[in-house]
Formats: sequence, structure tokens, C-alpha cells
Amino acid sequence: MTVKQAHKPCASLALIVLTIAGCATVPEPPEYVQRARRLARVASRHHEAGEIDKALLYYERALEINRGTDNRSAAAQCLQSIAVAYIDLRKLDEASAVIREALPIAREIGDTERQVELLGILGNISYARGDLDQAENRYREALAIAKTAKYRSGTANQHNSLGLVLKRRGEYDDAMRHYTIARRIYERVGDKRGHAACLNNVGALLEAQSDFQGAVAKYNQALALDKQAGNVPGIAVCLHNLGSVHLKLGEPDKAAGYFQRAYHVNKWMGRHEAAAQDQQEAEKARALAK
Repeated sequence: MTVKQAHKPCASLALIVLTIAGCATVPEPPEYVQRARRLARVASRHHEAGEIDKALLYYERALEINRGTDNRSAAAQCLQSIAVAYIDLRKLDEASAVIREALPIAREIGDTERQVELLGILGNISYARGDLDQAENRYREALAIAKTAKYRSGTANQHNSLGLVLKRRGEYDDAMRHYTIARRIYERVGDKRGHAACLNNVGALLEAQSDFQGAVAKYNQALALDKQAGNVPGIAVCLHNLGSVHLKLGEPDKAAGYFQRAYHVNKWMGRHEAAAQDQQEAEKARALAK
């Protein structure tokens, strides 16, 4: 469905301000704007619940309206959400194409926070592909913009992401420094999802240094925050990580239980590759427990 430009109200009508008891009130947005917002909210609820395929359908419908009415800011927001959904489905090429459409829009309309988020997502895609230099460049570019704009959540996200790159390179002290900065900001702004993701990364860093009990503690803290935030993809990651570390602790029964729970969550979200991996890990752990 395409919403034509002619359906937008004339400028004079859009600027009408109603006055009630001497107080000016902002008029209701046009119906097409409200419809796009409703679709985006429904998409977001499906995404948060892990129903990613359904989320994509609603995001696409909202995007169609925003494109048809030239609502560029809302279109960029929809494109970002679609890209994140594709990443959750491990569809990196599709996510990259969507971000490259959204980033010029964010730059043209001067939306610095959106630029930070989009550059960070491009960094995540490069990281997932193993291109650490490109990932670092994207994260540092995003971090510079976030600091200039005093965008605290964006600043924390990029510190968290830089920690991932440094950890992959074996630069553990520098990685922990970035994680520590990120965690402090997440706590200040009350970002439970971001904080949980960072705690997961700290757990992985401790696990890489053979501090398995420390890793378990961080993964459990992350799991508690993801549950509070209703972050289903994050819950799946925590469960998988707990399975991995309990296997290293010589506790295959516990490991199998966590892998099996991760399998069910990923299967429910439609992340079939991740679900298959968790199922295989659960079977291996059960075999070791015999």
C-alpha cells in the first residue's frame, strides 16, 4: 500500500493550535502519522518478545507509510529497527543494505543520535564478519559523534563495542577499561539492556582468562537484567553463555540444561541456526554427563 502525498493536510491546517481555558495545545498528528506509529509500536512489541519475523512485517508496513509521506526521520528509525531485526536473524547482508539506506537520511536531517546508532550497527556487522579493523573504525567514528553530542547511551554502546574488538585481539586490560566506562554510564542512565550486554561481554572476557566462576556471576547478573527488561534475544545469549562456562567447570548436567533452555528461546524467536547449535551443544553435554 502506498500513501500518496496528496493525503497530507495543507500547511495551514497542520499549524492550527487549539486553545482551551487559555492554554495552547499541540494538535493531533495526522492519521497516517498515527497509523505508522501504531505499526512501529506493534513491531517493537513483537521484536522484544522475540517474534522477529512478525516484527519485520510491521516495521515494513510502517516504513511504507513513512516513505510515502516523506517522513524521513521516522523512515530512518524504521530502517534502523529493520536492520537490528535482520541482525537478530543473522542476515548480515540484508542488515548492511538497510543501514546504508538509513545513514544518509540521518546525516541529511542532522540526527546525530541516529548516526551514532547506525554507525555502531555497521561496526557490529563488520565485527560479526571478522573485520576487526573496520569494526573499530566504525565504533570510534560513532564514539566521537556521541561524545560531541553528549549522547550518553550512544557513548556507552561504543565503549562496549570497542571492548569486544580489543578482547578479540587479546588486549584484555584495554577491553576491561572500555567495559568499565560503559557499565558506569549504563547504570547512570538506567539502560538495563545495554548494561546486560556489557556484563555478558565482561563474563566472556573473564571466561577467556579462565576465571570461570567470575564469568558465571557476570552471566547471571546479565540474565537478571535481561529478564527485567524483557529482552528475549539477550536472555538467549545469557543462557548459551552459562551453558558454555558450566561445561568448562566440569558440570555437564547444568550445561545441558542451559543449552536446552537457550534452544527453546531461539527456536521460538525463529533463530533456527542458533537453535540448532544450542541443541547440538545440549546433546554433547548430556553425553558427557553419562
